Amino acid sequence: GDVVATHTVSVTPRDSAATPVEVTAPTANFTITTTAFSNVSNVPNPATSNNTSQHTFTFTTAAVMRTGNVLDLGLLDNGFNVGSVAPANITWTSPSGAVATLDIQVVASGAQNTLRIVYNGATTLSAGTHTIVVANIVNTPTVGNATVTATLWKQNPVGGNPIVGPTISPPFAISGAQLTSVQSTPAVGSDVANRPNVTYTFRFTNSALVKATGKGKQN
Repeated sequence: GDVVATHTVSVTPRDSAATPVEVTAPTANFTITTTAFSNVSNVPNPATSNNTSQHTFTFTTAAVMRTGNVLDLGLLDNGFNVGSVAPANITWTSPSGAVATLDIQVVASGAQNTLRIVYNGATTLSAGTHTIVVANIVNTPTVGNATVTATLWKQNPVGGNPIVGPTISPPFAISGAQLTSVQSTPAVGSDVANRPNVTYTFRFTNSALVKATGKGKQN
């Protein structure tokens, strides 16, 4: 089962007419515990800070996924933003095949860095490896390593014990955005040696499409 809890089973011996022949004897309690994902990973493209990016999440699970189950993909650093992700931005390949967009629901998780997906398909997805490609994620402005945590819940709203996870991926890198179209007026290297108090104006664009202008002065 997929209910993570402590259970008891009772045994009642009966005759051929289904009449109890002995008193029902409960067994000792047994517990269904949470399992972990394996091979959890994330590859952002581009993997640059403060950039709108496509992320490819991969994980393997020994559990099946049923209609109504909820998958959380939590990105740490907290600066990631998944608020603009819609079902049309998600391509999900499961062990049972492609998951239709109509069977994918994105719901609020209460955290800008956690993508919460509800599976609404009628078909139970087999255990195995899932690959979920998600566009329209805004990368953290922080340069460095980040991770993704995968958690599978029974239903939405989530609560209690998860079915699988939480399981944390190895770190993936977010690098600094590159500057492009760097220009100065006057051009750096031009003949300004004999002109004091020259003011340079620098213009550039980074890969996150943030334009900036700065000034410097040669005395």
